[in-house]
Amino acid sequence: MKKQKLLTILFCCVLLIGVSSVAANAQELAGTTYTLFIYPASQASFNADVNFLENGVTQIGIADSAGAGSYYEVAPSFLASYRALGVTLGETTGDLSLYMLGTTLSEGELMIGLGVALFTVTDSNVPFTTFWFYGRLIA
Repeated sequence: MKKQKLLTILFCCVLLIGVSSVAANAQELAGTTYTLFIYPASQASFNADVNFLENGVTQIGIADSAGAGSYYEVAPSFLASYRALGVTLGETTGDLSLYMLGTTLSEGELMIGLGVALFTVTDSNVPFTTFWFYGRLIA
């Protein structure tokens, strides 16, 4: 638990430094795709592509599930949400909700941020975890 808190504090500091130092190098997210490297607390990491569409919609390719969300951008920072039903993670299937706060770096080539994930398996089972992520622009 102490390690998780330390990592969360560390990445909050990095995020604040990034937000305050790269405003002049910001790129709009609309119409871009990033490969995200997601690192949940005390779980295996995974990769997923995220699309930021022109109409404010966020799509994330997690396993074979289709889902959608939205994002709000104040360059170079953004706040995004995502929801997908019937996601299989490992051997468990459930509904996934992601909430992310991030920033772009290096003129939009990189992305870093923090998030919270809710994975609902049953109505009474809603475990959540924090995660950090970084990404690379691919389109």
